[in-house]
Amino acid sequence: MSGSVGNGVALALLLAVLPALPIAAQADAYLSLETSLHSAYSTADDQWRQGELTLRPRWEQTLGANTDLVLSGRVRLNFDDALDGQQRDLGAYDPLSRPAFDQPLAASLRDAYIERSIGAGHLRLGKQQIVWGALDGLKLLDALNPQSFRSFILDDFDESRISQWSALLEWPLAGGQLELALIPDTSVHELPTAEAAFALTAERFRFGLDQPSWQQYITTGTAGVRLRRDRDRRLGGGTWGLRYSRFAAGWDLALSIQQGLDHQPVGQLSLAPGPAADTTAASTPPVLTLTQAHRQRRVIGFSASKSFGAVALRSEFAYKPGRAFNRMRPELPAGAVTALETVRRDQYGAAIGLDWQAPADLFVSVQLLHEQIRGHQRNFLTPAKDLLATAVVRRRFRHDSLTAELRWYGNLADGDGLLRPMLALQLGDSTEVALGGDFFYGAESGLFGQFRQADRLTLSLTRYF
Repeated sequence: MSGSVGNGVALALLLAVLPALPIAAQADAYLSLETSLHSAYSTADDQWRQGELTLRPRWEQTLGANTDLVLSGRVRLNFDDALDGQQRDLGAYDPLSRPAFDQPLAASLRDAYIERSIGAGHLRLGKQQIVWGALDGLKLLDALNPQSFRSFILDDFDESRISQWSALLEWPLAGGQLELALIPDTSVHELPTAEAAFALTAERFRFGLDQPSWQQYITTGTAGVRLRRDRDRRLGGGTWGLRYSRFAAGWDLALSIQQGLDHQPVGQLSLAPGPAADTTAASTPPVLTLTQAHRQRRVIGFSASKSFGAVALRSEFAYKPGRAFNRMRPELPAGAVTALETVRRDQYGAAIGLDWQAPADLFVSVQLLHEQIRGHQRNFLTPAKDLLATAVVRRRFRHDSLTAELRWYGNLADGDGLLRPMLALQLGDSTEVALGGDFFYGAESGLFGQFRQADRLTLSLTRYF
């Protein structure tokens, strides 16, 4: 509660200075406001399923010769509660980072940090996003900050990434740059509740529960299903990362290590006697308790990027030793509550991306990501491998005022995917109108196919002040 209040107060102060927009003309300060109206029409049931007004104020202030202050916030007003439902899983956030949410209003402090030059180095201290990945729409090494999946992966990472209270120190070293990130903030992935539009219903996300039991799991205490959280408090429960990057022989190279909470939980199921109904009955039927546990995780990564004329190559490699996964014990019936257990296995990942600035002002980008669990068994809830691919084709017209884009996301291992066409028109220097669509396909058990009834057309209007 105190974190929500603190975020609310800070955001209120930021919004209070908006009437002073003339300050933006001063040399040492800049104030801006982005407003957007977004709506979505469900093609499955022919109804408008989302209407959302978003305000994003941002204030940048120079405090001295080499010190800057940055504050930004986000306020959402939902005209339709289909996206979030009546509740959100705010327990995923650290108390100091928790947004304020009271349907239909949600408010959060996105940035609140000070940047300062320290000798040859640079320090950024406060609430921020730290991005170490090079992929677009896929995540492998971009693992320091958790993500909100309230709209699955339909929001840009800058919008869905959860900013955290942290410190980032950058220092030149041996012709390259050394970065040290310290994140005491214990926020993890925000997953949609079962009543939300993009509730995760594929088998890999249900912790071994059948579909009816999973639908009961909405919030703590509903329909005999209780939810608890468990965060591994070793090293204070936070995260640290170390990254060294250098430009050599035309290549941008980086080596990194990250240690901290796994933002993706494993599950623990248990049965406990229910509370006594009256003095004559011993108890009500047992209550099923799901504990979402966030264990320690280490990510050792390497990335390499290089441009070859009109083509840019991006690649990432990751090794996650002893990562926690769920499996069903083979010696017990699949429906038994005690059948779910947590084991540790090494996981490997590799990704490659190609960006091509093609003739006729056409931009083409393709990416392929492969992740594999070593020592995988058939009773694991997580598939042995994921083979994800993306493709983007984009072209600008009318002196860059009109943009046509087609995005595709696919899980080649399951044969499901997502198609996202978009047409955006720039009206003057400060207004943009965009028409798009989100079309899912594949089996309901698939990563994308679970949303095949969530196809929609989208319309958004954005204005900058």
